[in-house]
Amino acid sequence: MKIGDFLKTTKGKVVTLASGAGVIAVGIAVAVLMQGSGYRSIAVDGLEGTVNVVGEKNNGNAYVGQNLYSGDDVTVASASSLTMCMDGDKYVYADADTHFSLEASKPKDDSRIKLNLDAGSELNELKNKLADGESYVVDTPNSTMSVRGTTFRVTVYKGEDGLWYTLLEVISGTVEVALKTEDGTYNGVVEKFGEGQAAMVRGNSEFSEFIVGEENEVVLLFDYNMLPEGAVSRVVEILTYLEDNVIVGDVEAQHLGDDEEATGTDAATEAGGDTAAEAEEEAEPEAVEETEEGVEDYKIAESKKAMATMKQIIEDPDRLEMIVKDIISHYEEIETSVANKVMVVAYSRQSAFTMYNKFLELRPEWKNKVNMIITSNNKDDEEMQKAIGSKKDKKQLEVDFKDMESSFKIAIVVDMWLTGFDVPGLGTMYVDKPMKAHNLMQAIARVNRVYKDK
Repeated sequence: MKIGDFLKTTKGKVVTLASGAGVIAVGIAVAVLMQGSGYRSIAVDGLEGTVNVVGEKNNGNAYVGQNLYSGDDVTVASASSLTMCMDGDKYVYADADTHFSLEASKPKDDSRIKLNLDAGSELNELKNKLADGESYVVDTPNSTMSVRGTTFRVTVYKGEDGLWYTLLEVISGTVEVALKTEDGTYNGVVEKFGEGQAAMVRGNSEFSEFIVGEENEVVLLFDYNMLPEGAVSRVVEILTYLEDNVIVGDVEAQHLGDDEEATGTDAATEAGGDTAAEAEEEAEPEAVEETEEGVEDYKIAESKKAMATMKQIIEDPDRLEMIVKDIISHYEEIETSVANKVMVVAYSRQSAFTMYNKFLELRPEWKNKVNMIITSNNKDDEEMQKAIGSKKDKKQLEVDFKDMESSFKIAIVVDMWLTGFDVPGLGTMYVDKPMKAHNLMQAIARVNRVYKDK
């Protein structure tokens, strides 16, 4: 089920307002900022149960038609809800167990309205496009979302691991997401999402990043028939799925609950490649052929040939042996440093396996020091399956790599552990893979963690 269809169901929690408009979700710990000319009113449009408003002019239970003012502190009790209308065409629906404070300037100034949410779930819809000079921004602990006339849902959840998780679901229009840490520092990663697309961001005071989806992209695909009703519960379900089925950051977690589409290594198998990453490499020339109208056939053929040549060069065993020798030489110089965990990013599963074997050929005594963390495939031979291990083995390797006293020091990866996997003692990353944009920034951010005298 698609996002838009989901919102039309009772399970999707579409709220019918007095005007007949549907209101779509926004989540906890979110700040909504509207600025520009023309915001003339903020009023309670509807409510159920108990809603308490405390401020300079308001102090007590809310009621329909009540005006809200800057400084008001709003608490929506359990089994209750609140609908606010701003300027007649912008609606905010606050779900049960939601708390936020309101900041607003006078229209003659800059008509700025800011909702600071620190608990619960909030939904909002802009029925009309904003006028010139106006803006609508949703600010979460790990991202800032800018829109112009759209319907979207943002849910923010703080996990047991201490990270903030933000789920964006776009129903219509376009949402631009800029990543930032809790202290408001932007890291330069900006992505746009359109109708029917979803994305998840995780982060804390030190980092902020997208959880990658199909073909290592930031757009995630979900089967809404399989997800729970509550917005926060939906985020928890997604995170539980990731934890139970893959190591966080693995490309296997692409289509949550979607039985009709291939996931993880199944998708790679159907695509004819060894991994989802390799499937992406093989599918890229075809994508050019489908999207670039007017491109001559011979140019497409040349592009495919160039891709195949690059793969052959990068995966050449002699070349990889030279790289492994360089890595060994450098690592032996830094092995006694405080942050002596290192990560080797290989081009493909085959490259990773070749490098793994080269490490053990050159340093047999490093058997417990070097491990390969990649996805498995039913086409793998027995030797490669043994080297990859089971999901249980991967979970243990994750624990061991985070343990600075463990003998596991060198992790060879392709896509796994490049997002959402934090090891403060990771001091060096060796990249032997073409990377760009958010994939590159999120990968190199693995070593950007505070740790002792690192």
